[in-house]
Amino acid sequence: MRLDKFQKIGLWSTSAIFLLFAVLLLLEVCRPGSIACPLRRTLEKAGMEFEVAELSSEQRRKAVAMAAEWKKEILNTYPELQVESRNVADEENGYLQLLGLKNHSGPTSDLAAIYELFEGKDPQVAKRALEKNAAWVTEVTRIARLDQRSNHGIADAENYEHMARIKQAAETLMLQAWVQASDGDEPAALESMNAASTLIGHLIDLEYPFLLNETVAVVICQGQRQVILTNILTQLGPQADLRAWRQCIERHPPTVERFKRAILGEWRQFADVFAAETLFGLHLQRRLVDPHETATAITRQVIEMSRNLKAGDLKSMETFCHGLTEPDLSPEGMAWTEGYLHEAWARGYIRAARMHARSLAAIDLLILESEQDAIDPSDMKRATKDPYTGLPFILDPQERTVSCPGPASVNDAYGEHEPLKLPW
Repeated sequence: MRLDKFQKIGLWSTSAIFLLFAVLLLLEVCRPGSIACPLRRTLEKAGMEFEVAELSSEQRRKAVAMAAEWKKEILNTYPELQVESRNVADEENGYLQLLGLKNHSGPTSDLAAIYELFEGKDPQVAKRALEKNAAWVTEVTRIARLDQRSNHGIADAENYEHMARIKQAAETLMLQAWVQASDGDEPAALESMNAASTLIGHLIDLEYPFLLNETVAVVICQGQRQVILTNILTQLGPQADLRAWRQCIERHPPTVERFKRAILGEWRQFADVFAAETLFGLHLQRRLVDPHETATAITRQVIEMSRNLKAGDLKSMETFCHGLTEPDLSPEGMAWTEGYLHEAWARGYIRAARMHARSLAAIDLLILESEQDAIDPSDMKRATKDPYTGLPFILDPQERTVSCPGPASVNDAYGEHEPLKLPW
């Protein structure tokens, strides 16, 4: 049976589910499964079956028309939801070209395995694997040279399964940077790593950035920081161009403003696909009595969340998803509002922002050391601060590690796996 768009949102492919569980494990943002199947939880709360019946052509036409009329009203009520679309030709659209990698055979398993098991790998083995995958590397590099991107008219629900391939594309460029650094070619290594950063930009610098894109970008950035600090700088040593590598890491900081854009972008997906295919579709099947009110309640929730997010203040994200009370909604409608977004997104983002800043602080220390021959804990005051507490990170001069400041309760919620060890 052909799946409609709603079922595609809920019934992701096996590869997409594995990718999302990998995201959750890497970020430690929540218990396993709390994001991977939000629609299943929502439907269970509403007492509805998970596999929603497919709409007939006439039902879908009516549902789309009803949702379009509702969206028109909402955009007049909340002008901040209106976004101007970019006019980017398909061949110049970095995001669209990234999605087109679904038609490429992708990297061979040996190349992927080298990246997954970086530690202890021989750069020359990786170099031969890259040469074996020349066509893949060429295509990924071509996309990384594009400087425009747009997701206007591209439904997020159609693209979950392609995120693993996009992640592989960025990892290929990072692997190439490591090989080039091992060969002593730092300019080429910087070029490859910055190309990987451009791919990250294709994922998130969009009119309507989605939370899934943001999460995959956060995971790629985490890998990028690790490769630079653990693998590349250890190869190059103290003579490395530390400021250039710092600029590479700094290109995509996880900020409150960026998260807010993703929340509003996620609403766009809800308005363009979700509302028609589910809420208004269920209404036509007499399974939801108040689709208009439910869709509007979800929108109010998004607006209140976004307005509570304060620029530069990560702590403002702690109230994310504390929800609204909607006493006038039906039980089924109330269940949909409760399941729309999850606070784990915000928790993971706060943690990502702290880990990003910690990496910058580590390179700041190395730059200071190159200028004054030695560093001590007091130098942390001159390095990048923790964006959550506003405090300096903590240097252990004997172990040469950098750790997060703050009470245990903060670090338990938004902390690190382990201290970050300086490359030398």
